[in-house]
Amino acid sequence: MEIIAERGLGKLKGKVQSDLESVLQERAMMGLSFPDDFEVRINYGFNQGGLAYANRTDDVYLIGLNVIPSVFERDNSLILYEEGLMIKRFFVRAQTLLSDDCDESMIIELMNHPRKTLSGLEDSFTREEFEQFKEMIEYKGVKYEDLKQIVIQTAKKVRDIYKDVEPKAVEKFAELDLIDTHLRHEMDHLDFFGSRLYDIFYEIGTSLIESNDKVNSGEMNYTTQLKKDIKRFLNITSKFKVLLEARALFFTYVGQEGWKGADYKRIKREVYRHLHSYVETEYTSVILDRLLVGRPDQPTLDTVNYLKKLVLLQSLDPSSVQYNGMGDNVNYSLVNMVLYEELPIWKKRFMDNAMIATEAIGNAFRDDPTRFADAQGARTFNEYIRIIGG
Repeated sequence: MEIIAERGLGKLKGKVQSDLESVLQERAMMGLSFPDDFEVRINYGFNQGGLAYANRTDDVYLIGLNVIPSVFERDNSLILYEEGLMIKRFFVRAQTLLSDDCDESMIIELMNHPRKTLSGLEDSFTREEFEQFKEMIEYKGVKYEDLKQIVIQTAKKVRDIYKDVEPKAVEKFAELDLIDTHLRHEMDHLDFFGSRLYDIFYEIGTSLIESNDKVNSGEMNYTTQLKKDIKRFLNITSKFKVLLEARALFFTYVGQEGWKGADYKRIKREVYRHLHSYVETEYTSVILDRLLVGRPDQPTLDTVNYLKKLVLLQSLDPSSVQYNGMGDNVNYSLVNMVLYEELPIWKKRFMDNAMIATEAIGNAFRDDPTRFADAQGARTFNEYIRIIGG
């Protein structure tokens, strides 16, 4: 286990270490597994949508803790809503310029020295690479020069707000109960990332990317194979994502000392309701992205950006600022078909699976949590449900 903190957050490592030990002890006592090795990153977190996150890249398991969003969730008096939104939008725009997976320190450097940072970015490209870079940004309907100017013009205001709120947020974060609000939930994600179902999910996703790349390069026309890969990916996603979140949500709604004697009927209702919010926000964006891959009706760029911006706005996602939904060449018939015919079919599939998963997972936590370790090798949703069902 390694704990990594952004500059200025090192003082929080001790608290995180202590809380993690409590989480791992609970899992061991319940017969639940967890990765032999993993990383925990402590971020300021304005470039992240949630309070915490978990992911796996190859064999690296990671939990991320977002300091400022976590504090605002508990105490919104530290900053005005409009100021918080301004910072989030700055971070989103910065990611568009620097790359979606850039380190938070790079965004802070851009905030502190916008002209110097962007000049260095431009100098790092050849002329041809820079034109390709601008085209990639403009694919979202936003011109590079316009985005650059917005970032430069807002940097000082964002910097002033950020410097005012940062020390207060760090102090407040040190007082939070990370065990029940963050770490137990995210650690269960890491455990599930070690399952055979995750490997299958990853393999199908990789196959879809390869097929789509062949279509985009002209190596392959839109074929039944690509259509089949999209359907396979959405199908496994509707099962993997539901199991992933349903399991972890029981740690959100049951405290460390609350397993014995818990009202599982009530808790299952809470988990199922929570899964509705995932489907209406994060998962809708995931479904939409796949529905737009390599379509034979070839949606215009304006249509794609309109759909993405609309879906992100509906879920109050600040990343909606990346997209220009005001293009002139929007196919509204296609928009209506995607929004009101295709998306609802898959959203229902997700929630049907959520109902099955929530019931089985709740019963397993109530009756015998060691069944989850037994189910790590399950290859299908039905097999997983059967194993944890006892």
